[in-house]
Amino acid sequence: PVKLAARMVAGDEAGAWSVVEAALASSLDPAGVYLDLLVPALEAVGDGWAARTWTVADEHRATAVAQRLIGRLGPRFARRGRKRGAVVLGAPAGELHGLPSAIVGDLLRGAGFEVFDLGANTPAKSFVDTARQANRLIAIAIAATSTGRDGALRTTIRALRRNAISAPVLVGGAAIAGEEHARRVGADG
Repeated sequence: PVKLAARMVAGDEAGAWSVVEAALASSLDPAGVYLDLLVPALEAVGDGWAARTWTVADEHRATAVAQRLIGRLGPRFARRGRKRGAVVLGAPAGELHGLPSAIVGDLLRGAGFEVFDLGANTPAKSFVDTARQANRLIAIAIAATSTGRDGALRTTIRALRRNAISAPVLVGGAAIAGEEHARRVGADG
């Protein structure tokens, strides 16, 4: 993860991809690359930014490279055949981090689910509209990475409930302190 984080911060997509390719060639499957390599590298970038070892520009370069890596790995999660149900996911209005839902979306696709990833900064109405259109909806998952998003989470969850969306609503991410916090914002878990 340290080598990948350094390549990402440098804006070196080719070097970062070579780290990913080496991991795929050795022992990791795409899910393992996400969970054991990319997520820890992203955490290292976040820690470096918080410690002021890296700048906002460094973090943005790393994010751009991570997006490109996810774009290249994403098709490897596609599965043919009947889906296990649909999941709508994204981040609430004001939440600017879209990588967590992209990663979770690919992992869910790999597990056989149909995924509607709405990305970052998604208005409540978009969650509602997409949930209404989803065939065999089994869950709505909302990611909050930045603190201070409880109001946006509540707004989104209330909009889903007002529109008779009965699928469970799950919240997660670095800004969610646990099950009790999830319930306080109105989520099922």
